[in-house]
Amino acid sequence: MYLGTNGTYQFFSLELDRHSDEKLKPIVDACEKVEAEVWNACEDFFSYVRRQSALIYAKRGKEVVAFALFDIGSKDKTLVFAANECMVLKKHQGNGLPTLFMAILISHIRKFNREIKNKRPYRSVTFVASTVHFKLMQSFKRYGWLAQRDSFRPDEQVLEIASDYIKKEKWKSLSEDPFFIESAFPNAVKLNATITTPTYIPTSFEASRGDAFLYVCRITNFTFLGVMSMYVRFRYGFHFSKNSVNISRLIRDDKKVIYTKN
Repeated sequence: MYLGTNGTYQFFSLELDRHSDEKLKPIVDACEKVEAEVWNACEDFFSYVRRQSALIYAKRGKEVVAFALFDIGSKDKTLVFAANECMVLKKHQGNGLPTLFMAILISHIRKFNREIKNKRPYRSVTFVASTVHFKLMQSFKRYGWLAQRDSFRPDEQVLEIASDYIKKEKWKSLSEDPFFIESAFPNAVKLNATITTPTYIPTSFEASRGDAFLYVCRITNFTFLGVMSMYVRFRYGFHFSKNSVNISRLIRDDKKVIYTKN
């Protein structure tokens, strides 16, 4: 489904639970080519995609140049959305595509909040992402003021969601701090770090081993969702297509929150 453009890239989405393998394969194959340029896959890509809730991808002309995979679920009174993978071709990096993917998803959540108002089944939104890149770790720390609690200032709920995610992925924490993961992505990293190791990274952290940082943040003030939506519009010039049917409603299906069309 066509979502819109920022003038340079065109953005599309797929509700993965609603499409057959045959329909998904051409898009998944194109996304796999993007991944292969910057990442060594740790498992079968198609099987991995099938376990996700939503795929958002960007095209330049006819070429898929970037994509993001999200898994959406709920825990108690919080909506949990995990950015499980985001890959961008090297020649298109630095153009804000990961931020655009995230803001598009947030725009859907924000619209849903406006539609159901006080009837929403959750009181907060929790974002989960893992990264091996120091630059992204620094960004998470720099913008931590947007969250009520996060991996740098965890509370019981953030720690519990982090623990659940680590168990789901069958990972092992480096130390008592659960947010640094040992060999999360073994032999996957192709691009070497370009900045100095941040001071808060444990000395036992080894990028060459595929160690990763798990970022979990909770947002309770839904105004921040609006700030993100406005930011992506004015910073990157993104506009939703008026002719598209936006993925805009979240429903419960077998205790899993998924996307569905209006």
